[in-house]
Amino acid sequence: MILPTKNIKLEDSIIYLSGLLLNQIHETDTVSSLWERFKSSNSISSFGRYTLLLSFLYTIEAITIEDGILRKIKKC
Repeated sequence: MILPTKNIKLEDSIIYLSGLLLNQIHETDTVSSLWERFKSSNSISSFGRYTLLLSFLYTIEAITIEDGILRKIKKC
């Protein structure tokens, strides 16, 4: 489910969807404001999937959450 396979399309993989979500995070986004923008998206159709993507991004240290605001981590 993290990576695409012959049974999981690229568009349904966590790695792909996390990249899409990461590119859309603005400096003032909270977890709930980002969800409001993406809840109508066909690819991120449930809050469970949304939190899975955020958890994945947090685990690989691509984002942090400070005072309820999402922050991208800039790596060289």
